[in-house]
Amino acid sequence: GRVCNRQRPLKRIVDDWTSYWDLQKTLDTYCRETVAKSSTDCRSVQFARNDGEWGCYASLSGTSSSCCVTDYGQTTNCHLGDTGVEYCAANTELTQLVSDLTSGSHLQVILDEYCQLTVASSHSDCSTVSYARESSEGFGCFTSIVVSAETDQACYSDNGEKYACSKGNTGDQY
Repeated sequence: GRVCNRQRPLKRIVDDWTSYWDLQKTLDTYCRETVAKSSTDCRSVQFARNDGEWGCYASLSGTSSSCCVTDYGQTTNCHLGDTGVEYCAANTELTQLVSDLTSGSHLQVILDEYCQLTVASSHSDCSTVSYARESSEGFGCFTSIVVSAETDQACYSDNGEKYACSKGNTGDQY
């Protein structure tokens, strides 16, 4: 049957992810939580800005420039870091974080893991599900996907939009 069809929980994960995902806030948090604790000289930094290289700043200036990033890693305007106060270089770490967080879909991985870990253990008929996919019958967990040149708008990008990927094998949707 359709015991493993978890449309509401899967949709809620998509909605929660897209309402909270903010790459620039993630970079700012990295400055506050990681860089600030790495050195006593950096303890007040809280804002990640890229003025040619990434760094963490304790405060912002009143001037705007393309020194922040969108959720897709593209530059966007925001207030520059104030160079007259505490600053700590973090170009390598923040560049890697932007790269890691803008390649692929982390949301789709979370949806697949939900099927594998939560749904698979919730009912004996669901023990082999591994893939979260949208189908004509709704959002569900599948035991296999159709790997072919034919794709479907069945997966979710980090901004909550569907994208083409290998569709679920509708013969084994739960």
